[in-house]
Amino acid sequence: DPEALANRISEDVSHAATKNIDIPIRTPVNILSIAGGVGMLVWTAWASLAGGALSPLLAGGIAALLTGVMVGYGLLSARIAEIDRQVEAEPDLDKRVNLLKEALDRFPGEAHFEQALRIMREKRDLVNSIVAKARLHEERGQLNDAIGQWEILRTIYSQYPGLSFEIDRVQKRREQQARSEAKTRWVEQVDRHMETRDYPRALELLQQAQREFPDDAELAELEKSAQQ
Repeated sequence: DPEALANRISEDVSHAATKNIDIPIRTPVNILSIAGGVGMLVWTAWASLAGGALSPLLAGGIAALLTGVMVGYGLLSARIAEIDRQVEAEPDLDKRVNLLKEALDRFPGEAHFEQALRIMREKRDLVNSIVAKARLHEERGQLNDAIGQWEILRTIYSQYPGLSFEIDRVQKRREQQARSEAKTRWVEQVDRHMETRDYPRALELLQQAQREFPDDAELAELEKSAQQ
């Protein structure tokens, strides 16, 4: 019955608008339903016009159906914008993926969320691989390479939680490593001169080393040995 269909559509649209519910209008089932409803109402409207009359309820049904389409798309667009804002505000990429998965469960077949989820998964995997490389380089003592990976991550995804802390931490560790290596070189030079009993040169080197590393216990012990 076209008029009953028109009446039902009017009620559904009114309910959706007042209750602010989701209308997943882009799903295949709803599209087919709407297409069928439009076809029935248009055919009936044409038949009514051919007879010289158009039922007011039927005319209202057609208007309500078109309004329903616009309301459905409007509500869905509002939900998409809201979810996009939630995703953008979340720094954790795993949580972003979960938000988009929940959105797809809520709006199955929605192309916007399907594409966003695919891109977000690729970005998460890329970020995770960079973090893994940075930590591996650090474990191997390759601190310059580790910092390089963190800097790449800063370029790709500066919102990564704790990124600045990680970069500062590894940079400080690199500075400590550089000082340790510099001191080791001084000690090796002093040891070589002491082995050849060139104590004056050993003491000279120790004085230079102590200017760079004042109050260093190891250098102080070497100095005592060279003076004996």
